[in-house]
Amino acid sequence: MFKHKVFFILLLSVIVASCSKVELVESEEEQISNYISKKGLSVTETTPSGLRFIKTQANPSGGVVRKGQVVNIKYTGKLLTDRTFSNGNLSFVLDGGKTIKGFDEGIAKMKIGEKATVIFPSTLGYGTYGAVEIPANAPLLFNIEVFSIGTEKQQIETYMLDNRLIPTDTTASGLRYIQIKANPTGAKITLGQTVTVKYTGKLLTGKQFDGGDFSFIIGEGKTTKGFDEGILKMKVGEKAIIIIPSTLGYGTEGRGEVIPWNSPLLYDVEVISAK
Repeated sequence: MFKHKVFFILLLSVIVASCSKVELVESEEEQISNYISKKGLSVTETTPSGLRFIKTQANPSGGVVRKGQVVNIKYTGKLLTDRTFSNGNLSFVLDGGKTIKGFDEGIAKMKIGEKATVIFPSTLGYGTYGAVEIPANAPLLFNIEVFSIGTEKQQIETYMLDNRLIPTDTTASGLRYIQIKANPTGAKITLGQTVTVKYTGKLLTGKQFDGGDFSFIIGEGKTTKGFDEGILKMKVGEKAIIIIPSTLGYGTEGRGEVIPWNSPLLYDVEVISAK
């Protein structure tokens, strides 16, 4: 009789433990559903793993993000209490095992230039152990923007190939100079001159960040290094496309919301005068 009692108690313990696990999963599901309802979010897709994908900015013409590619993003990670536990810029190989499963799964649904909110259960996050500032069994939310895919060199080469651009010169610094209109009799630009140009500055996504008529003393550090380097290859009356890596542009900091970190830049330039 005693043995039967012990067995019954053990069996009851197993049942209670199992119920607790089910309640835990249901509790996460409830947290996610309640959060989405409270915030009035419209879910684009719910995956079999329980991830909710909410696209907040579409870019149908953007390049597709694929496994194994280097992905460059800006993100904010939050608990469903809206407390931020991490944010910043990140470059990583998608599905390379360096990030949590939900992060990879959500980003794989995005294109360059898109923004999304991704919400997923702890089974795709930090599970029953949690992490620094993340409790055990915590659903997570990430606001993500995909800026680009590939290394900067790959981005530049892909852009040039897609747009059938052949460099007139590639410098040791990584600048690509593509002459569009030559003027053999024009005066060559030299350091210290006041140069007036008409230009357009773009990201390689095609988004314009600057443009117009601009006068400056070349070599004084009033422009990006790449802008100076490219224009020093020109003569008055010439037109060119100058493509530069971020090391010649705005580097790891970028320029506010206009130019993301580690962004190659493109300038369409015409030299009007030099004095």
